[in-house]
Amino acid sequence: MQRFKSILVVFDRATGNHDALEHAADLARRNGARLSLLVCLTEFESSGDSDNLENVVVAGLRSHFKGIIEPFRAMDLAVSSEVRLGRFFVQVIRHVLGDDHDLVVKVAESDGHYGFQFSSTDLHLLRKCPRPLRLLKPGHPGENGPILAAIAPPGGHRDIARLNANILELASSMAIERKQPLHVVQAWAPIDPLLFNHLDRPGLDDPATKEKLGLVRSRAQALFEKTVRPFMTEGLDIHRHFVDGVPSRVIIDLVRDLAPDVAVMSTLNRSGVAGLLVGETAENVFRQIDCSVLALKPNGFISPVSG
Repeated sequence: MQRFKSILVVFDRATGNHDALEHAADLARRNGARLSLLVCLTEFESSGDSDNLENVVVAGLRSHFKGIIEPFRAMDLAVSSEVRLGRFFVQVIRHVLGDDHDLVVKVAESDGHYGFQFSSTDLHLLRKCPRPLRLLKPGHPGENGPILAAIAPPGGHRDIARLNANILELASSMAIERKQPLHVVQAWAPIDPLLFNHLDRPGLDDPATKEKLGLVRSRAQALFEKTVRPFMTEGLDIHRHFVDGVPSRVIIDLVRDLAPDVAVMSTLNRSGVAGLLVGETAENVFRQIDCSVLALKPNGFISPVSG
């Protein structure tokens, strides 16, 4: 994947998780990218004693993580580390904007409820981080499973087409590099997803309506095939899934069936364009899939967190 130039790896706690650092260092080597390590602590209560303690803790952590990155420098990687105080996701995004990183790598934190994989911090980053975000499943064995790319119906909208191309470019390069199959999925729901499961209601199941829905579906599937076709290259084992159903449920079910190593997908869209995973729909997916994620934002996305 010869794409990234500056990779930020973030530690969840002071002790951190070396899985994210190892993964990010491997990507940096493959891409010839610079690597930054960010450690973030909650701010101390303001007082004379706490200020002194804060300085001691920060100085100790800087020394500790400087030692952690030295072996990577010995491998001729351009790597640095930084300790910041403040709200975790805010500091991550400010670091991304300030240093112009083009990928963020982090081990996902379970929130401990109902088997959800991603914590509130992860969800904040998924919603607001302006750069691709790679959330690694804790304890994941690595690069042994297929890649899943979830794309949205283009609908002739340039922004969606560009986003789909970005998703497929990243997913296909990962699949080729790892020698794993790529599964591309697009859900098709011709009307509001809340009504999709009730197409047999009177007025929706008459022959004329069914014929029109069939024509609409055929056109949508043709666009799906056209979107995927440029990425069907030699050396890539690609499987296409054009599935009737609500997007979140289609993706969740496919992840369960295929057990991919990583799902590459968009997180949200603020332009009001139909078809993308938006708001709660996206979060339903992220809360229920059991794999690592590479999440992308639409072009032009502006984070609500300022630099």
